[in-house]
Amino acid sequence: MEKLLTEALRHQSDGNYDEAIKCYKSFFDKGFKDPNAYTNYGVLCHRKGLLDEALKSYITSISEFPKNPFAYSNLGSLLIDSQKFELAEKYLRIALSLKTDYVDARYNLGKLFLITNKLDSAVNQFQKLVREQPTFSPAFESLGIALAKLERFDEARKILESSLEMNHKSYISYSTLGNVLLAQSNLNEAEIYFLKALEINNNIFGASYNLGLIYIKKKEFEKAEKYTRKALKIRHDSYDAFLNLGQILRKLLKLDEAEKYMRKAIHLNPSSASAYSNLGTILKDLGNKEDAIINFKKAIELDSNFVDPCLSLGDILIEVGQLEEAETLIMKAIELNPDYAYGYFILCKLYSEKENFIESINQIKKAITLDKANHLYHGELSRLEYLVSCLNE
Repeated sequence: MEKLLTEALRHQSDGNYDEAIKCYKSFFDKGFKDPNAYTNYGVLCHRKGLLDEALKSYITSISEFPKNPFAYSNLGSLLIDSQKFELAEKYLRIALSLKTDYVDARYNLGKLFLITNKLDSAVNQFQKLVREQPTFSPAFESLGIALAKLERFDEARKILESSLEMNHKSYISYSTLGNVLLAQSNLNEAEIYFLKALEINNNIFGASYNLGLIYIKKKEFEKAEKYTRKALKIRHDSYDAFLNLGQILRKLLKLDEAEKYMRKAIHLNPSSASAYSNLGTILKDLGNKEDAIINFKKAIELDSNFVDPCLSLGDILIEVGQLEEAETLIMKAIELNPDYAYGYFILCKLYSEKENFIESINQIKKAITLDKANHLYHGELSRLEYLVSCLNE
């Protein structure tokens, strides 16, 4: 009996899991029973994906040794992986009732709450672990994730920094800390942490995607393109990444590619008003006004309170001479968002087309009041004032 267990443990510690499993099977076939043997065998089967065999081993262990907390905890972990969350919670709580300081059981219970979005309960479990096991870095990391999801960003940042002091190779902590800093609009620090995460693990969608967002905000569009394309290599079906890439490529004047990726975004999310609005803008830039109008109208159909396609459609309708319909759309957009300077700029264009230059000047002045640094608006005001002065001569 002892020889088989010793041999099984030796194979297990050496990573020879198949040989260890054979030894444990031989041990059980000879009629021997041992709580650690059942638990270790179940863990190995779980790792090898033999979930039914692992389940059988844990249940047998609980039946034979009902006071063994390890079997309950490992069964709970298996049930989490099988998405049987209520049962998992039951067995993890039994494990903790048998051994209140059982780190793995409490950690798995916290993970269960994190997975099922019971974030306050997750925080409670991880905080207990942090207090009782101040060198257990996974608890700090998971607590940081839960606090970040609860938007308790200052607390999350402090905890994640502690996690990284203990484990400076944790790409999850780097990436999550990047998320926290991005949410706080701390773009430069967020960039550093996302890049560090990708140094450790080059296959993180979130870090790649968020670097793309950061570079969009910083108007560094070549870098934004690089990291958004990287994100799409990792996750081929990300609507958000396709949407962002289409917008980035438009900024880089790669209009044909921008159209292609925006159409992919629409394919993935055909109810996205934003994707149709962006596609309309790209098609307008390509000179395809007819299709641009169709897409702006589709965006408005999907979201009648979406300001951007109302203004974009209004702008095109001014160009094609449909001034009454354009005015209706522009006035609606301004009513929806009276603090949006661009709306008054488009209304200025409408009045200019109607040769009502005084009202056009009034509208561009409203735009400048809301966006004082916009050189386009100041240039338009100068043009209109010069035009009016010439007409008055």
